[in-house]
Amino acid sequence: MHLRDLDGAADALAGVLELPVEQRIGGIIVSMRRIHSALLDPDFHGGTTATAMQQKIEYFTGVPAQGALPTGQ
Repeated sequence: MHLRDLDGAADALAGVLELPVEQRIGGIIVSMRRIHSALLDPDFHGGTTATAMQQKIEYFTGVPAQGALPTGQ
């Protein structure tokens, strides 16, 4: 993201976005949310790659809140 290379950032995030719910620890979630915020930059916002990355990050960061809870809670 710092290099403003969305394709490179998307490639770098691909493995992280595939982590199972139980491995999505707080630090990773915080980092993903920072990347999501960076994608709001006017240079990126609305672009196809940026929008796809945002949607994937939203799903990734939203699942742990529901999926990581033990059954019955």
